[in-house]
Amino acid sequence: MGATLLGLHLHRLEPQGVSGVAVIAESHLTIHTWPERGEAAIDLFTCGHPARARAALDWLRWSMGGTASRFREIPRGARTTD
Repeated sequence: MGATLLGLHLHRLEPQGVSGVAVIAESHLTIHTWPERGEAAIDLFTCGHPARARAALDWLRWSMGGTASRFREIPRGARTTD
């Protein structure tokens, strides 16, 4: 997505899975996995171009073998009700 990686911290969960954060110059990405359910939650916060963020999430879904995903874009400064 053209982001600049500043740091990466991953933690293996017991008995399986991972939780982690990637700090990028443009903000950050978090991931939490539940392999026993075939699920992962990924949050990508960026001040960069939203199309690149979507492409990054699409690539992550593909690389993890995902078949379904939900994408929600919230523009910076927008107020949400949930």
